[in-house]
Amino acid sequence: MEDICRHKVVFIGDCSVGKTCIIGRFTSKIFDMSYDATIGTDFVTQIMDVDNKKIELQIWDTAGQERYRSLIPNYIRGASVVVIVYDISDKQTFNNIDHWFDEVPDRNSTLVYIVGNKVDSERGVTKEEGMQKSYKWSARFIETSALKDIGITDLFEDIASNLAPLSPKCTEAPLRINEPTSRNCC
Repeated sequence: MEDICRHKVVFIGDCSVGKTCIIGRFTSKIFDMSYDATIGTDFVTQIMDVDNKKIELQIWDTAGQERYRSLIPNYIRGASVVVIVYDISDKQTFNNIDHWFDEVPDRNSTLVYIVGNKVDSERGVTKEEGMQKSYKWSARFIETSALKDIGITDLFEDIASNLAPLSPKCTEAPLRINEPTSRNCC
């Protein structure tokens, strides 16, 4: 049996910034305009090959609605990567990034990405502002469009490439079963 390095990747951010669409575009290669708002969380896995290693991304899609925010720390716990998504056409979702960073419990051992989604839209946030925010928080930065499939593959390839060195010897590990498992079908 081939060794697989498993890493938990959690997407957080305001409601309707495109977290589900980014994940869906990456895993199914399609854009579905009929996504419903995520309730609680959704979970999907994707295996990538990096440097002769199999990296399994356990991708968690969390709800952005205020009523679910108290659950976010439970989903982030044990994450290798946290991806904070904002909508580049909605300045308020960008302003809320600082709040989302407060949810990341261990920024020293968690790789954090700031993702400006919807670059196919009219800008309310410049790329420079996004880059400055990522610099402030020592996070990686990328802009994407789930609709136009811009930057999606780059995002996940960068995540997997940054995780590969953290997994010098991979072992077959079971899925973390102590995590909340509410699922939303998309």
